[in-house]
Amino acid sequence: VVERLSQLANTVEEQERASLERAAYAMIEQHDAQGARKILLEAVEAASSSASVWNMLNLVAEQTHDLDLLQRTIKLRASLSDNSTWSGLLLVELAALRHEVGGFEEALEALDQVIEAAGPITFNALEMLERLSFTQHQHEILSRALVSKASLLDRATRSEEHTSELQSPC
Repeated sequence: VVERLSQLANTVEEQERASLERAAYAMIEQHDAQGARKILLEAVEAASSSASVWNMLNLVAEQTHDLDLLQRTIKLRASLSDNSTWSGLLLVELAALRHEVGGFEEALEALDQVIEAAGPITFNALEMLERLSFTQHQHEILSRALVSKASLLDRATRSEEHTSELQSPC
């Protein structure tokens, strides 16, 4: 049935749906994560801006412990999002993952994106920056994170307008 759905798909949206159905069938019914991965990678080549396909590919990457693919999917999902809170959360997750695999500099790049955006996840990004720089004994970066957090806290206590910068969306 899912193969027939692919054969009958005429539009990009129908092809995307068929790929998602085939990948879900491969994952759930056939217990074939690699098959699902292949289907989804083909689908993102055809429709690279499909959030649904990237989300499912993210799930496959997590289940197969493919950290390179996981980093790629998180980064792309963040870039596809119009929601600064969501993209900020994804970039903080990406930073943690990059640090976990030994990419401290790459983790900093992701966190800097969030901090420079000065959105609702800024404080979360500064907390992650503090933790990562502490574990790496990067005292200058740690100092920058602590000063920035103190500045945010000071502004928030002086003005309700800045209080939202400290609220966690979770």
